[in-house]
Amino acid sequence: DLIVGDTGNIISVTAHYDDGFKASMPLGDCKYLSSNDLIAIVSDIGVVTAVAKGTAIINVSYIGESDTVAVTVKELTVVYDSGQNATNKGLDRPYINWTIDGMCVEFEFVNPTVYNWGFNYRVDGEEGTPNEWSDATIGGTGELAGQKFGPDYNIIDMPAGDPGLTKTVTVCAEEEIWVGLRLGPENDWYLDWIIFKKMACE
Repeated sequence: DLIVGDTGNIISVTAHYDDGFKASMPLGDCKYLSSNDLIAIVSDIGVVTAVAKGTAIINVSYIGESDTVAVTVKELTVVYDSGQNATNKGLDRPYINWTIDGMCVEFEFVNPTVYNWGFNYRVDGEEGTPNEWSDATIGGTGELAGQKFGPDYNIIDMPAGDPGLTKTVTVCAEEEIWVGLRLGPENDWYLDWIIFKKMACE
């Protein structure tokens, strides 16, 4: 498997003859073809470059004979988003924008209100830090009503000030990133965890 932007080499090509003889072929003498250049491209010497998530088949041929190898390209993909973030954005409540780049996500945290808020993100299942509110129950009627506030992970403080305050943070992971909102004056505006995981397909 490769991550978007990574490269990998076809290490060896072995010819198998009818009499049982085997021989390694010079990589430069083989021909290479990707089934989908939008997923992965391959050079004349067998260097594979991951372009976008998905699976491509690399065909390797030598003097009329050929074989194939599957290349799976992965990146972080949103696997859970309740939709509350989009609702918040449309109603000028705190919300998050993001751009995925392989195994990194650039988050833009936005506070269009005059109140204090705290976004929270968690990387690869890291342990959080308990606080005085961790075991308290969230009130209101929002999507997190009845849940516990839970521990702090990586808090992005958005203090009261001019509406439109933004902070940009790039977060990278090996497997997954969770990001949400459960610190602020209005429980009904809280965001459940939006989950990004390493996957080849949506």
